[in-house]
Amino acid sequence: MTLAVEVPAGKDILAEGLPRRGAWIAAAIVFLLAFALRLAGIGWGLPTETRHQSLHPDELLIKEVADRMPYLRPGFYNYGTLYLTALKVGADMGRSYGWVREGTSVPRWQTDQDIHRTGRIISAAAGAGTVAIVFATLLMLTGLLGASVGALSLLVASGHVVHSRFQTSDVMATFFVAAAIYFTVRLLQGAPFRQTVAAAVAIGLAAGTKYSGALMIIPLLLAIWWTDPKSFFRAGAIAVVSFVFVFVLATPGIILESSRFWSGFTYELAHSAAGHGIVFANTASAFVYQIGNILEAFGIVPAVLGTVGIAYMAFKRHRWALMLALFMLIYYFTIGRAEVKFLRYALPLLPILAIGVGVLVGKLHKRGGYYRVATGAAVFLVGASLAGSRGAITMTGFMARQDPRDQAAAWLGRHNGTIGFVSDPWFYSPPLFPDTG
Repeated sequence: MTLAVEVPAGKDILAEGLPRRGAWIAAAIVFLLAFALRLAGIGWGLPTETRHQSLHPDELLIKEVADRMPYLRPGFYNYGTLYLTALKVGADMGRSYGWVREGTSVPRWQTDQDIHRTGRIISAAAGAGTVAIVFATLLMLTGLLGASVGALSLLVASGHVVHSRFQTSDVMATFFVAAAIYFTVRLLQGAPFRQTVAAAVAIGLAAGTKYSGALMIIPLLLAIWWTDPKSFFRAGAIAVVSFVFVFVLATPGIILESSRFWSGFTYELAHSAAGHGIVFANTASAFVYQIGNILEAFGIVPAVLGTVGIAYMAFKRHRWALMLALFMLIYYFTIGRAEVKFLRYALPLLPILAIGVGVLVGKLHKRGGYYRVATGAAVFLVGASLAGSRGAITMTGFMARQDPRDQAAAWLGRHNGTIGFVSDPWFYSPPLFPDTG
């Protein structure tokens, strides 16, 4: 028995795709690698005996809404409720199977810690799934090398890695956007019509997690037009109805609690336009600020390579690239007009940049000759971003250690004395008593 694979003479296996079974196995390996990286440091800032709340300011609210309110009627609609439902299911399963500790002898902070960890693992799985979907998408567009490097660029993207360790909805929404891209690319490559419905379902789930995911319906309709103009109105109507139906399933409060839904929805629109208190006061326009966020989240070199890859393929009139470029522009314009400029808002753009990286690397490799030098340089620089000062390794090391705020609180606890605040405690204040909040 031999493990060697006979390769025809002169055949470049790195420029070729994979058979169906091999693609599934490779995607599973990519998922496991991405999941393992995202699990490292996932305990950062969880509640402890000396600090009863998570250091992530959104996690307490999300946990309270998901855990305390009835299924499908959380009363909180600043964004879609699919992630809240998933968290509630996970927490209830944890109570049944033992990974969520609860009881009269269990402190509340321990229960909260377990629920937060459950939500974070959901995010980590969604983040790893996004990387695997990018890999699968690239296998339709380029060879094994390009697919691997493109997936690697997202696997090690520090912003995506870090946010995959939080009990928030952003990474799950990005997962469904990536799934919608996958099915839309399949549609453009001549796959059966059911890919339209699959893409619409993914968009409905994305919007049911974060409303901005609904923007992906526009590129899908364009893809339907390109695929079969004569059936556009019929196919487009099916796509829109499927999208709306799934969105309502994911966020049923639009019917069950319509007044609360519209109150939360309009609040989020107003909040986005007004800003987040003083957090982004005197900062650049979001059109500029979000470019910095993208470079921070994805890495400067991978972001440039990804942009060049998408732009080049769009210039060459590849319809899948035009479709992705359209979504990038629509989404970027949407977050660029906002006064709330968190990095997490840029996450849905990262899978597209990763696809751009993969296609560019695959294209350079296939040309051969001196282009292989550029290919090697691109692969090296994407890999090197892992170990940069803001890379995934550095950020993972930071998150695996005790947070500086906890270190400061512990030091002050060991040295008796008086401490005072110039103002109220802020996000960066050390937790000097358990319920700092």
